[in-house]
Amino acid sequence: SRSGEEDQGQLVDAILRYHYYVEMGVDANKHVAPFNERWAANALSLVPAAPPPSVSQRFYEGLITESLQEMHDEYVTSMKRCMVGYVISNPLERQRLDLEQLEPLLRIPSEVQESRAAVVRRKLPPSWPVDVDTAREEVAWTLQTLSANALELSMLWHRSGLADAVLVDVTDADFVGQLPMRVAAFQAHVDGSIEAAKAQLWTSWAPKCVEVFNLIPPVFINGDADAYYRSMSTLQSNQLRGLVSRTLAQLCEFFEARAAVDDVDPQQDRLLWAVPPAFELELVVEDGRPAFSPTFQECEDTVRGCLDTAVLAVAGLPRVGSNAAGSNF
Repeated sequence: SRSGEEDQGQLVDAILRYHYYVEMGVDANKHVAPFNERWAANALSLVPAAPPPSVSQRFYEGLITESLQEMHDEYVTSMKRCMVGYVISNPLERQRLDLEQLEPLLRIPSEVQESRAAVVRRKLPPSWPVDVDTAREEVAWTLQTLSANALELSMLWHRSGLADAVLVDVTDADFVGQLPMRVAAFQAHVDGSIEAAKAQLWTSWAPKCVEVFNLIPPVFINGDADAYYRSMSTLQSNQLRGLVSRTLAQLCEFFEARAAVDDVDPQQDRLLWAVPPAFELELVVEDGRPAFSPTFQECEDTVRGCLDTAVLAVAGLPRVGSNAAGSNF
């Protein structure tokens, strides 16, 4: 029928238009990653070095060259098809590109596939291209790119030995050699180490951060001083957060390696603990009953207190603020 012929003609036009978009709509030099030559090397490793007796060396080498070129071409075409396929997976883009006639040929995803791709393939409002352009302009106007001050702050953090440092090192050989120790001695060691680290941050790191802005006058991106100083403050906060995070991770690992063992080894012929215990307890008599001193609860409170001390160690440290000017934090 005439209607059927028209539908078939529109489908053919849509298919031709699709192939045009694949061939001409995607710039392979800009949008397609380079071909991984290791794939070709893997393929060549499966090919005999010499041709069969009935095949000439010249023909054999030409065939291999053509095959390698075909691999490159197929790779580029496949990447282009993936890009076009991703674009036309959105109904608005199919309408914009006049490819709605291809919908019967597109693979219809299952309910599970549709739910997984719901975020990516959600129906976008018609205004989304304008919204994207507006958001890009706002980001370009407010984005604080890497500056000389930020680079110097990062270098200062590394030069100060803080990039991999911790507030208290419970893996030090001298410290481990003192285990097990009294709970009060353990807490005193942690508090002393953290106080020494805090002193370094306050008396050395913070003043040198001020000096960075004295030596290198800041250049505000798009003239937005507040956004610039907020970005510097974020950089310093991330550095301090990493210092605390490494400390907590080491303390947790220290105590996790000393997890309680419910087994009993009266003959002492099995290794139930691979590390020395952390605390030294005494078995005492209280009210006519045996008890441990300090109690397990007191040990737990001490450990929690050490973790809290580590978290609060960097609280109040000055960082670059929006009101900073030269040497003022």
